[in-house]
Formats: sequence, structure tokens, C-alpha cells
Amino acid sequence: MKIKYTNIVKKQRDFYNTNITRDISFRKKALLQLKNKMEEYEENLYEALEIDLNKNAKEAFLSEIGQVYDELDLAIKKVNKWSKTKKVKSNYTTFGSKSGKVLLPRGLTFIISPFNYPVNLSLIPLISSIAAGNVAILKLSNLTPSTNSVLQNIIDESFKEEHVSVVSDQNFKSFNDIYKEEIDFLFFTGSTKTGKIIQQKCVENDIPHILELGGKSPTIVETGVDTQKHSLERIVWGKLLNAGQTCVAPDYFLVNEKIVENFIENLKIEIQEQYPNVLENNNLPKIINKDSFKRLEKILKKYKDNIVFGGLTDKENLQIEPTIIYVEDSTEIKKTEEIFGPIFFISKYENFSEAIQLIKEIDPNPLAAYLFTNNNIQISHFVHEVNSLNIAINDVIVQISNPNVPFGGIKTSGVGSYHGRFGFESFSLQKNIMNKKWNTNLPLMFINKGTNLSKTRSLMRKFKKILR
Repeated sequence: MKIKYTNIVKKQRDFYNTNITRDISFRKKALLQLKNKMEEYEENLYEALEIDLNKNAKEAFLSEIGQVYDELDLAIKKVNKWSKTKKVKSNYTTFGSKSGKVLLPRGLTFIISPFNYPVNLSLIPLISSIAAGNVAILKLSNLTPSTNSVLQNIIDESFKEEHVSVVSDQNFKSFNDIYKEEIDFLFFTGSTKTGKIIQQKCVENDIPHILELGGKSPTIVETGVDTQKHSLERIVWGKLLNAGQTCVAPDYFLVNEKIVENFIENLKIEIQEQYPNVLENNNLPKIINKDSFKRLEKILKKYKDNIVFGGLTDKENLQIEPTIIYVEDSTEIKKTEEIFGPIFFISKYENFSEAIQLIKEIDPNPLAAYLFTNNNIQISHFVHEVNSLNIAINDVIVQISNPNVPFGGIKTSGVGSYHGRFGFESFSLQKNIMNKKWNTNLPLMFINKGTNLSKTRSLMRKFKKILR
């Protein structure tokens, strides 16, 4: 019988109030235990990911398990440093005092993870939460039962349930029960549609939150790229990783009209080299369920006259072969939702400024944005004009795997950021601390005694120079 959600919350709240999670050595020990259990169950994770998503071991390691190890190693190494009080300069109003900021735990955190990267997108935010000294409840996707079973074992053997608990729909009467209990922080990864609902609930219940959503991430392809083997390899790899079911996958391609035909022909060749005979060889991850498969089939049917490569499907095995759709009219891109599948949706543009304008019209706040060019002026224009927080030049997707930079969205693509130190900070409360000597006062600070306005302004200027 599943433990009631209310009981889990109470146990975690009581455990957090013992203050044991504030101890840095306790946090490091917990992270080390998680790493040990990850290593112990690594082969089981590969098997489970193949069952749930048809991911092979190499793809699973590169996109999921390897990245979790990177985050664990970084957090274990840096948690002492991240937790220290940082001294900051005083200004004239705090003269005679010591000022600083310290990151402290938020408390009880709730993490909701999606199906597409069930190991990566559940454990990396969990690592941030544990490193920051919180307790955590982890809600896994119902669409990956085999992986969930392994993750449940890893969590159960790494933590006491009052420290970290895994929950499922069986723990709730309804999803709204989540917000009926006191939660100090919520982290959600998933669709924009669901994210909006969760954000509204968080606002209604005063719950601080991070939302990692999605959107239509653009790729501009400039002249010269059509013959660049390395660029074509990266584009195909990134688009077809997890069969396109990646929140930062290239959603559509705007290709310079001078090279669009040659680009498509060379793209076909590269797809065949990386993923030959997908339906026969079963060498591409599957679409997660029948509903997603039907949604992608509708796109293929709608644009059947625009398919220039691929287009075949295997309903029984939920497989869709890599497909290229080419539309002359770029406004068609705006008519499709986020593709989230192995479909290359391509159109052309006449000049670079036109391509930038199209991006703003199609989805003005994409989660990621990509540009293939060696023109520095175009690169500068792209970086400053495209309103995405995750930009890569001459590559795709890999920019978010670096734990030394933040990953997050803006407006419709998300709220807040995480990874590495940035995740630690997001799962922490930043406290401002000022410690003033009891026998130090500045006469200029008192309104009706001490200095007049002219003298006060003069002294302020002098203090500012001293404190620079």
C-alpha cells in the first residue's frame, strides 16, 4: 500500500527540522551514496531505458547517465565552497560593518520530471536540492515504468525516505493534492501547456518555482554549411537524439535560399549514414506512446505533399523514420506546434535579417536557438536579437550539457535556471547578512541631529571614494 502524500510531507518536514541536512558533511555523504548506487545500478538503467524508450547504451550514457555523474562529481567537489558565506563590500550606509551573503536550504522541495530523459531530468535537479541541504519529493513520469523501478531502487538505497521520497499518482487522490501541503520550492520539467497550469497553482499557493519548458527552437543555416560534413553530422545527431523528443532539439530549419536544395540533398545522405533503414534496423528511439505517435502522424499527413525524404511509420513499434518536410512558405512553420519528433521541418529565407524576423514571429522566446555560419557579424546579430537563453553557434544541444553555465528558459520557455552552481543557488535561499560593531555610528545618518544636508552630501562623496 502506498504511503499517503500527507504522511510523506510530515515525515520530511520533521526530518528537515532536525537541521541535519544543513551539515555539509551529511550532504556530501548523501551525494556519494547516490553516486555509488548509480554505479551499482548502471547496467539496469541501460536495460530499462531500452525497454521504455528504445535507447541504446551509448545514447543513454551520453545524454543521461554520464551527465548525472558530471553533476555529482561537481557538487561533491564544490559543495563546501558554494556553502560558505561570501564577503561583500560595505557602502557608506553600512560603514563600520561587515556584509556578506550566504546560501541556505529552502526546505521541502518537490521535483516533477518528464519521460524523455527520465534519469537526467530527475536526478540532476535532485542533486542540486540535496547539495543545497533540502529534503526532496520526486515525482516520476508514468510513461517510463521500467526506468522508474530502477530509480526507485537507487533512491531507496541511497536515502532515508524522510530525506528523499519517490511518489507516483497512487500517492494522491488528485494532482491538486500536491499544492495542499506546505511546499517550499517546486521544480517542473515538461510541456508549456502543463507548465502554465503548474505555475498558476504555484502562484495561488505562494510556492517559489522553476519551470523548464520547451517551444520551437530555431536553426538558421547560412551559405557554406551545405557542404560542411561536420555541420551536417551535428545537425542530424542533435535532431534525431531520442528521436527528436528533446526540449532543446532543433524544431525547424531556416536555410539560405542559395543553398537550400544542396543542403537537403546532403542532409539525406547524412541521415542515411547515421540511421540507415530505421524501421528495419530499429536503431532509433521510439515515440513514447500512441497519442504522441498520432500527433506526429497528423503532421506527416498534413504535409504529405511536402515530404522530400522519409515519411514511413511503424505503428506497432511506435517508430517514425527520419523525415524531411520542405515548405516554400515559411509561415507554415508557425502553424505547427513544437514537433518533438524525428521530422526536419525546413523552409528558406532570402536574407539574414528576414530569418531573424521569422524567428521572432514563429516563437519569440525559444528555449534554444542555433546558427550555422562563420560570419561574425551574423553571429553578433543572432546573439543580440534572438531572445533565447541557450544559444549555440555551429552546433546543437551540447551547450546545455556544460554544468558551468546556467540552463533555463524565458517567458513561454520557462522560469529560472539550474545545473552546477546555478542549480545549487536556485534550490537555496540567499540571505543578506550585515554585522555591525555596536559602538559605531555615522552622524550623517540621523535626520534631526548631526550634519545638515550640504555637509551630509559632502561626507557621502568622501565615503564613496574611500570605499571604492
